[in-house]
Amino acid sequence: MSLFSRSIHSQYLAAFSLAALPLAAMAEADSAESESSSLSAVTVIADRYDDEQPGAEYLDGQVSTGGRVGVLGQVDAYDAPFSLMRYNKELLEEQQVESLSDIASFDAGVHTYLGYGNFSEQFVLRGFHLNGDDVLYGGMYGVVPRQIVLTDIAESIEVLKGPSAFANGVSPGGSGVGGSINVEPKYAGDNETSVGLSYSNNTYLSTNIDASRRFGSDEAFGARVSAVLGQGSTSIEDEERGNISLYTGLDYETDESHTYLNVGFMRSSVDSGRPALAVGSLTSIPDAPEGDVNFKADWSDFESTNYFGILRHDQSLSDQLAVYAALGANKTREEGTYATPKLNDTDGNVTITGLDTTYESQNITAQFGLEGRVNALGLQHTLNLGYSGVIKEYGDYSEYSSGSENSNIYNPVAVNKPVNNNDSGAGSFENPELYTRTSAHGLALTDSFDVLDALINVTAGVRYQQMATENKLYDTEYDGDALSPIVGVNYHPVDSLTLYANYVEALQEGKVAPQTASNSGDNIGLVHSVQFETGAKLELGSIGGTFSLYQISQPSAYEDDSNEYGYHGEQRSRGLELNVYGDPMDRLHLLSSVAVTEAVLVETESGTNEGNRVRGVPEYRAIVGASWDILSTWTVSGRVVHTGPQAVNNENTLELDPWTRLDVGMSYDAVVKSFPVTLRANIENVTNENYWSGVGTDWGQLAIGKPINGTLSATVSF
Repeated sequence: MSLFSRSIHSQYLAAFSLAALPLAAMAEADSAESESSSLSAVTVIADRYDDEQPGAEYLDGQVSTGGRVGVLGQVDAYDAPFSLMRYNKELLEEQQVESLSDIASFDAGVHTYLGYGNFSEQFVLRGFHLNGDDVLYGGMYGVVPRQIVLTDIAESIEVLKGPSAFANGVSPGGSGVGGSINVEPKYAGDNETSVGLSYSNNTYLSTNIDASRRFGSDEAFGARVSAVLGQGSTSIEDEERGNISLYTGLDYETDESHTYLNVGFMRSSVDSGRPALAVGSLTSIPDAPEGDVNFKADWSDFESTNYFGILRHDQSLSDQLAVYAALGANKTREEGTYATPKLNDTDGNVTITGLDTTYESQNITAQFGLEGRVNALGLQHTLNLGYSGVIKEYGDYSEYSSGSENSNIYNPVAVNKPVNNNDSGAGSFENPELYTRTSAHGLALTDSFDVLDALINVTAGVRYQQMATENKLYDTEYDGDALSPIVGVNYHPVDSLTLYANYVEALQEGKVAPQTASNSGDNIGLVHSVQFETGAKLELGSIGGTFSLYQISQPSAYEDDSNEYGYHGEQRSRGLELNVYGDPMDRLHLLSSVAVTEAVLVETESGTNEGNRVRGVPEYRAIVGASWDILSTWTVSGRVVHTGPQAVNNENTLELDPWTRLDVGMSYDAVVKSFPVTLRANIENVTNENYWSGVGTDWGQLAIGKPINGTLSATVSF
């Protein structure tokens, strides 16, 4: 039940009216200028949301260099002054990827960890936290589930490094200054159906179907449906998981327009799941326990149910003018009984508390705008005026215990559920009240043009952003706005090489003072961040690569000596990233990357922790992945993932050791009675290493690395 009475429709109507004002002017420019030409820095107007994305493909289509950049639409990364990678469904299928967090095995610039007190998949890009609330779907916030995203709904997964608020708007969860992750929906392509069955340690069994059809004259109508059902025990002792995902994608295409409808249902459950561990008064981090260890809290469980969808329309009015609009929505309900362990000493002793909670949210998100070409000052400009906004209402009701049970990470014992004696939130378990409302509305104007016969591409723009937060439970509210600019330049000295640089300012939702602060409940204002980046992109036929250097600065929020919560210093992240992908020789395929990150605290209050590393950020990560076609039907693969040390606290008195993991795989393609059949086998952590995989940047929680895990699958296409 929502506590808010204001209609969101009036807000979107007002924003749409504002965005539409320049339409007549651009249409007049269109009639005056009938000559059509294209710019390499932006997408072709009529194909703004086409499923045939721009950019080169590598590794037989597993990786490509095109992707969605908010109001700029689909772009070729080699013609855009940003760091962008796209991992396609062919790679997800080959590596038997199940959830979004698995992309950390392909890209060293993406680090993952487990959320605190739940089973959410969290990310770190360029030293900054990205939470599940801020993952994009079809370029829109607030649509996909916030804890676990199954990848069966994805045509591809796109990773944009660096702040993206100029293109996507302010994220509703206040994270993502280091980059964004976009899950691109599946679209109807060729007439094809595939059915698959997979089995993983210990007894997790999953089946799936994916069907695509096109109908009508010129195959204008398209339909894509997929379904996944999985249930069983995982490689972690006593842990069971269940997943249901249903997806439908419909589209209608003409020469001048394209309309999409993508809707889905997703339910994920975890019984006796292994949570992350809070850190107590430790003097050092003990050795990691065995990878399959669990805490024998068989009373813990979790279930998330999500309904989501996007309706999108793209209309080309002429060769010089197009309009686009999209509307998305999500409704989520999460129910959990969580066991939260705290690691208290180097002997591995833990205390386990309990939490029962129900969380509900409802989101609506929108985009619309216009894109046109005009001539000015002897240059042809591609202008884009776009609105993006999201409104989120959410709330929870929880009961938790102040008492605890004792166990040990090396010798766990069965524990009883502690008795709840506290509550928080509003409403009841059956009907939690949606007492918090967050809204973000922004208007962006961008201009892309070429100079010196396309030797140099320039993209410049500015976004006006308004954000408001209202909390009925604590009777607090905040309303603020700001402007954020962007400037990016590409230089093409030769056809195969692009040098680029950008300056980007970003905004995030303001931080709220915790209960321990003297200004508890206050929103201390929008977070303003700045990035400088330069790099190079290389295309050499069958092999490609990207290299980038960057610096991002963001204010840090914490309580000062007077117990006031505010922005008292900065986090500064500097680093380099290298990605290499393609075929260096016949039958040999590479997908490798390196990321080095220096994330430190600077200009701190009274010099406290000045120059210290930010917790939860690996100093470096390296991934070396390769596959070899030993025969036309057989492929073997291997991957080494190495993650450097991570600070556990901002005082830098605790640190996680570096770790290395080896993964191997094999696939076999055959034709059985005219039907293509693919058999796959993958083993993760083949040497069964024990390690601490990561620490949360938010609460400093520790995650235990997964044990050896094998997956077998068979897929039949027809």
